[in-house]
Amino acid sequence: GQGGGQILKLAKLLTHESSIINHQLIVVAGMNRRLYNQLKKLSDKEPYDFHVFGYMENMPELISASDVVVGKAGPNLLFESIFCEKPFLATGCLPGQEEGNLDFIKRENLGWVEENLPKAIKLLSSLSNPSNLKAALAEKLPNLKRIKAQNFDAPQKAAQAIISLLHSNPSS
Repeated sequence: GQGGGQILKLAKLLTHESSIINHQLIVVAGMNRRLYNQLKKLSDKEPYDFHVFGYMENMPELISASDVVVGKAGPNLLFESIFCEKPFLATGCLPGQEEGNLDFIKRENLGWVEENLPKAIKLLSSLSNPSNLKAALAEKLPNLKRIKAQNFDAPQKAAQAIISLLHSNPSS
């Protein structure tokens, strides 16, 4: 979404590699109308499945239809991917505020971090082989399920902590 994670460049490279990569692209441009138009123009030229969306309220459905989620390592997309139990390929992050997410993906083995786009294409090409994809998913799925379980009740825990703080300091 919004163009982070080098999505337009990645989509252009993938279209050049369409003969060697068996894939379907689902790209969400968010509210970035310029990016949407650029991607739509690119998708209209391609013979394979290339779907471009603007702002979406049903990201879990799109993520669930995917084998791998690719994008900027923002917390929202990363955790939506985790909750849908889909591995994440981070192709970038916002400096200063999302770099820790790259470390988190690597440390917890939730996917891959590859900011070098030709190397990201090579990884995606490898994953387009069904046996490679199956092996990768089998490796990542237990970690995705573990992190999902650890964070499943995070909103309730946050609410309980806020209530506890309010009760401990009633004059605020």
